[in-house]
Amino acid sequence: MDRERKKRIQTIRLIITEVIMVVTVVVAVVILTFIAMGYNVRNGELDQSGLVQIQSKPSGAVVQIDGEVMSARTGMSKMLTAGEHRVQISKKDYDTWENDIISKSGWLLRLDYPRLFYQNRTPEVLQEYPSDIEIFSTSPNREKIIYAISSVKEWKILSIRGDNAEEKTIDIADLLAQHEILSLKWSDNSDKILIKTAKDNNIEWIIVNTREPEKSVNLSQAFGMRFSEMDFANDIGERMLAVENGNLRSLMVNDKTVSQALASNVETFVLNGKDVVYLTNGHEIKLYQDGPDDILLSSYPLEQNIKISIGEYLSEKYLFVVSDRKIVAYKGDFPTKDDSLAEMEVALDTELPFSPEIIQTYTGNELFLMSSGKNIAVFDAELAKLSQYEIEDDKYFFLDGYMIATIGDGKMIVRDFDGTNRREITDATGGGTISRDDKYLYYYKTERGNTTILREKIIE
Repeated sequence: MDRERKKRIQTIRLIITEVIMVVTVVVAVVILTFIAMGYNVRNGELDQSGLVQIQSKPSGAVVQIDGEVMSARTGMSKMLTAGEHRVQISKKDYDTWENDIISKSGWLLRLDYPRLFYQNRTPEVLQEYPSDIEIFSTSPNREKIIYAISSVKEWKILSIRGDNAEEKTIDIADLLAQHEILSLKWSDNSDKILIKTAKDNNIEWIIVNTREPEKSVNLSQAFGMRFSEMDFANDIGERMLAVENGNLRSLMVNDKTVSQALASNVETFVLNGKDVVYLTNGHEIKLYQDGPDDILLSSYPLEQNIKISIGEYLSEKYLFVVSDRKIVAYKGDFPTKDDSLAEMEVALDTELPFSPEIIQTYTGNELFLMSSGKNIAVFDAELAKLSQYEIEDDKYFFLDGYMIATIGDGKMIVRDFDGTNRREITDATGGGTISRDDKYLYYYKTERGNTTILREKIIE
């Protein structure tokens, strides 16, 4: 009897021990899961932190958060309590980057664009010309710069891939003779350039093939049509969309074929991938459908100045509508029936202190930039945040995907896309870029009619 009683007691003890072990493991897993998700207890209450990933160019920089030096250097990750935090990034022989960030509960904030400039730089002269530069433009992949020398009407391409900057002349002077250059746009693969020109009071469109310049073509003359608007419709620049006499048409560059009218009464259009949105002369905004009827998204009074832009970021589609100074950004799937724009989420609804003349996207549609003169507004799709500021000159350019530059008093002035971290980094009179490998800053200076192409090593 005693033996059976002892067995029962041992069995009960074993069961209790196993239950305690299981409960302990479950509790530990739950606690570790909550910790991994950023939960902690503050002032007796459960609070969830956010995760920030901090990288820099160059890496290995010292990070201070709210004045406290972190043990890890860039790139690093850190759980931060929800709210505003001051981040400072520094490295010996480099300048310092700092900004206020907002950590949100349960959110991942990627701080991957901070750039530090090496301080002891020596400009390296690459080319010198006894004249001005008329055009200076960088390819989307930041591996090529194209520029035009005014005195001899030469067009040059500078390859900036790697340490050896190689220049070559492309013979397109005859193609552009007596043309006034109005604008340039690169194809996504950085091989072709669409140039809008004016000649004899007419608009003409020219495609420059940077790999095979002999295949460059005046599209207006080749098709024998007058196009008011045109854009690349695929990455390699073989298909175009254009507006001819109010009709939206598709052009095949190599075959020299043109489609029937895809849409009529078109004033302007924007496209992103297969999505095409256009503004009619009657100020209706429509979504092009490969079918009998397009979708009417919205309509506006004729007296209003309407600008549109579209993009897609993290699988979310965006439609920006600027009406004079008012801007509304819609987010989500495009409507499938007329007058159903309300089905999209409103990501931004505000009024700017200026009426934008330009609206465009950068960095894989993460940034939507609006500008007029010296006024800039940038919408960050990741943070759903709008930043507004003024720059020194009405001409600006992106040095990389996140840094805006302008020229003021003979200095190149840079700032992050949100207007912060303003720095004067070098003497310059014209445009510039940072090479794709992030090692070199390229730019030019014009003094007494002579132009010098230079570069500086910004990462040692």
